[in-house]
Amino acid sequence: AEADNVLVGRTAEGAAVLVTVYGRDAWDSQVVGSLWTALTRRGERAHVWGTRRSRVEHEALFTLLAAQAGVPTLDVVAVGMTDQGDALLVTTAPRAALGEATSDEMLAGAWRAVVALNEAGIAHGRIDGSRVVVREDGLVALADFDAATRTSDEIELRLDRAQLLVATALAVGPDRALAAAAAAVGADGLAEVLPFLQPAALGRSTRAAVRGAEWALDELRASAVAAAGVEEPPLERLRRVTPRSVGTVLVVGFLAYVLVTLVAGVDVAAVASALGDADWRWLVAALVVTPWIQVSSAGATMGSITARVRFVPVLVLQYAIQFIALVLPASAARLALQIRFFQKFGIPAATAVTFGVIDSVTGFVVQITLMLVILVSGLPGFSSPLFAGSGGADDGSSTASLVVLLVALVVIGIVIAVAVPRIRRRITALVPRVRALVTEQARSAQSALAVLRRPAKVATMLGGNLGVQLIQACVLGLCLHAFGQSAHFSQLILINTFVSLFSGIMPVPGGMGVTEAGLTVGLQAVGVPSAIAISTALTFRLVTFYLPPIWGAFAMRWLRRHEYV
Repeated sequence: AEADNVLVGRTAEGAAVLVTVYGRDAWDSQVVGSLWTALTRRGERAHVWGTRRSRVEHEALFTLLAAQAGVPTLDVVAVGMTDQGDALLVTTAPRAALGEATSDEMLAGAWRAVVALNEAGIAHGRIDGSRVVVREDGLVALADFDAATRTSDEIELRLDRAQLLVATALAVGPDRALAAAAAAVGADGLAEVLPFLQPAALGRSTRAAVRGAEWALDELRASAVAAAGVEEPPLERLRRVTPRSVGTVLVVGFLAYVLVTLVAGVDVAAVASALGDADWRWLVAALVVTPWIQVSSAGATMGSITARVRFVPVLVLQYAIQFIALVLPASAARLALQIRFFQKFGIPAATAVTFGVIDSVTGFVVQITLMLVILVSGLPGFSSPLFAGSGGADDGSSTASLVVLLVALVVIGIVIAVAVPRIRRRITALVPRVRALVTEQARSAQSALAVLRRPAKVATMLGGNLGVQLIQACVLGLCLHAFGQSAHFSQLILINTFVSLFSGIMPVPGGMGVTEAGLTVGLQAVGVPSAIAISTALTFRLVTFYLPPIWGAFAMRWLRRHEYV
């Protein structure tokens, strides 16, 4: 037996048995594991109130229920408690576990057992190579029902089948495992398992075994897609906690810490005084200039499409985007509304998606280009004080060092990808899927991609997105001037572009909080006093984000009234 709490013994008659012991250590570790699983996986509940007796009785009960449903199991011999308070479950011992010697009939038997278990409304929960065993009579049986539950949730039932598929692939190879799965549940049943072929669906020992296998889980999933004859579905989201969510929490927490630190070091009365002393004529000017950001953005959108669309509806669309950006990240809001808008003009969804992607990518290229031009050209940037001239040798040295560092990181990443077999296999497995996806999207959106062959359209896109960045920097300068400060235009562009780029990729609606913190840090970096930096950031966001939804709501109503969305 592989588990630490499972022992091999013999009866008085000499028959081999398995003895599962639930002592204090086993129970404590199980409680911790249950809590962790409930926190990190969707649909799981923590089991913290059960005693050792209840856990062993639970396992015995579900072993008997499975056997009653016709599922081959290890026979329960005894259940009880020791004088020391340990709970014991005694079952017959298997002859062997799955391995290379497993026959096709054994594979079929394993699938019959799991299918019968699921049809009885029972999910095993922890199927792996040590829990699919061969009994003395030659039947393939399921063991260890400690995590089994009564359920009608299709997700839990399909998890059992995904775990079995991976366990059999580890035992006999992907080809035989997929053939057995297809024979047992058919192409449709195999297709239902595809979203669950992911590390989050597997136990720790299975994940470790997959890492040491000659094939990767991505390769198994790609082969299963081919065997099922379907398009690859998206993976089911099983984890509550993912690396991305952890990273998001860390980044947002860091920004919150920075913002709190900045505010803590500033006299609130000084901020209030700065706001009270502001020259509101400059803020009104900033508010008047702000709508021209959407005019420039509409021009960029017109440049990204090949269909004949009037400018006014596209302009109103940009104002409407300001309204929904309050509840959605800016990039997502813009893309979703644009797709719906273009579909009303009879443009297919794939083409509409490509229009939005081309526009977004062009905006990203403009942002990166602006930052590189300012950093490399010697124009005043973050490290230059207000009214400073061009950077000297130190600035050039810093820029060169930054470029060398970026190149080094890229080279290291390539070397790791080539040298580490696991990463190399994953990349190799992804290549055919990415190629097929790109080919399919390119075919469906061929008309949209034709815009890239029109210099006038490309120039319109680039000019429109460039105008957005320049006008935003101008508005930032007007807000700063309202508080008696000014900065180089290149510094304003750099601050606005960097903050826009960063907040755009953050999963925070409208970049609320993130943008304010970034603007404050950027303005302080170029020498603006803290109180004025915070005041400028707040007023800039007021005129560019918090007030535009007022007329954005009217724009959305106009689009709906004219059936553009």
